[in-house]
Amino acid sequence: MVDSDVPQPEAGKEALCDQAEAVEAAEDKAVGEKEAEEKSAEEEAEQKTAEAEEADRAQEPEVTDKQREIEEWIARYTRLRADFDNYRRRSRQQLEEYSQRGAERLIIKLLPVLDDLDRALEAAANSGSTEGLAQGVSMVRQALLDALHSEGLSQVESVGSVFDPHCHEAVAREECAEGELYVVEEYQKGYSLAGRLLRPAKVKVGPAPENPTN
Repeated sequence: MVDSDVPQPEAGKEALCDQAEAVEAAEDKAVGEKEAEEKSAEEEAEQKTAEAEEADRAQEPEVTDKQREIEEWIARYTRLRADFDNYRRRSRQQLEEYSQRGAERLIIKLLPVLDDLDRALEAAANSGSTEGLAQGVSMVRQALLDALHSEGLSQVESVGSVFDPHCHEAVAREECAEGELYVVEEYQKGYSLAGRLLRPAKVKVGPAPENPTN
């Protein structure tokens, strides 16, 4: 007679199999849940990547427009700089031409003066008289002044006029000079060109003369 309280071998095996299947099912479930979580994380990462790419594509037209605008401004600046360089070069060339023409005009007017001086020297050498030389030099001086006056040169008034520090340079002074000063002697003439002082007249100052010019 078999005792019912004693476990049978077959029943134990079945129990072990059931336990093994339960463990395997639990492991499969855990693996499945883990794979599901990993898949969900991958899908979430892919979704974020796609959203970022979409945002970049949405911003790309705006970036392209600004880049195009910057390039247009750079092109405008480059053209403006080139135009300015050309203008500056043309202006410099024109100033050089004007200066050269002005010098040519003055030289042409001075050539007859040089001719007169040559003739005066030649006449003095042939005659042996200093009187003729002095007269010739005086004529040459007047011709030279006429040529310079035609270019706008004028002589600073000195002797007999009130001393003006803007156009007179006092290099001497009479000891008794008091009050308003006048020019009493001129050592070197002063000249101005078109109203602009070229050099002041070097003068001696003193009291007012009996018949001042000013």
